[in-house]
Amino acid sequence: MDSPSRTVTTRDVAVAAGVSQSTVSRALRNDPQVSKEQRKRIQAIAKEIGYRPNPFVAAFTAQVMHYRRSPRRAVIACVTFHESSSMPSHVKTYLEGAKQRAIQLGFTPEVFLFADGGYSAARLAKVLRARAISGVLFLSTPFLSHLDITGFSFENFACAAVDPTLHFPAMSRVQPDYFHSVQLALEVAVSRGYRRIALTTTKEEIDHLGDEWLGGFSAWKEQLSTRQPDCRGMLCLDEWGERKFTRWIKAHRPDALVSNNGDFFGWAEAAGFRPPDVAHISLSADPNNTRLAGINQNHHMVGSFAVDSIIAQIHRNEYGIPLFPMLMLVPGTWREGVTIRKP
Repeated sequence: MDSPSRTVTTRDVAVAAGVSQSTVSRALRNDPQVSKEQRKRIQAIAKEIGYRPNPFVAAFTAQVMHYRRSPRRAVIACVTFHESSSMPSHVKTYLEGAKQRAIQLGFTPEVFLFADGGYSAARLAKVLRARAISGVLFLSTPFLSHLDITGFSFENFACAAVDPTLHFPAMSRVQPDYFHSVQLALEVAVSRGYRRIALTTTKEEIDHLGDEWLGGFSAWKEQLSTRQPDCRGMLCLDEWGERKFTRWIKAHRPDALVSNNGDFFGWAEAAGFRPPDVAHISLSADPNNTRLAGINQNHHMVGSFAVDSIIAQIHRNEYGIPLFPMLMLVPGTWREGVTIRKP
């Protein structure tokens, strides 16, 4: 009888399953060269007899398998949905972070312009398969586009998305932690002495990005009565357009505005609500506008982590939409500016 401390190897699994050791190795990596039924059978036997992979050997094997692949396969397709002439700065930063990380890990990033190229979801999948590309990163979709890519054959690819804008299917994704970001912005405003703090957004924006900002604001507001009783949180929802917003701000007179949309700050300033007396705090601070205080959403790292997810799936031979998609939230960080009082 074997000692309980003896390490179970792939050779033991092969003997128990009646297959070769190489077949066991492929089955444990979910290699499609082994049938799905055979993979499940071998994996069940491995679990039953107590096999556990050596993480150091697994990492080495993944690296060797990567370099054995044809260079044409070591590509991460970065799919953008905005027209190249109007791509927002944050999407460009997502893309730059993704490209840099792919290169660091030995992959070649290749950009596919969904809108400019006139692709359908099905045609894009065919192009990628024809070029033996197995990793796909989907970037943010245009505002209110409600893009449908259900025609894409996900079962052939390791995929991830950035941002919650691509609502279906529910693939693994990496995005900024919007809930944390709005709370950080509100807490900084309170710490600088502001007491009438307004979150300005629109229903369309919430529909596009999800309700994390609204949820973060609501949770913060509920705690005000005990933590900061002299402070008031106000929500300016859907007062879109300069005329409507000007009426709202003159009626409610906030002393701090928190928003993702720079138009609100311009309209507030035109109405006489100027910083730093009235703080202007961006929820997605533009790196090219160092004047505006707010949250750096670390878009570069979001793109980088999304590529990490895709490459990890490739190394594990995991393709298609997972039963339990991963969600990674990247916290924002505060960036000083002249549109808020100094600490």
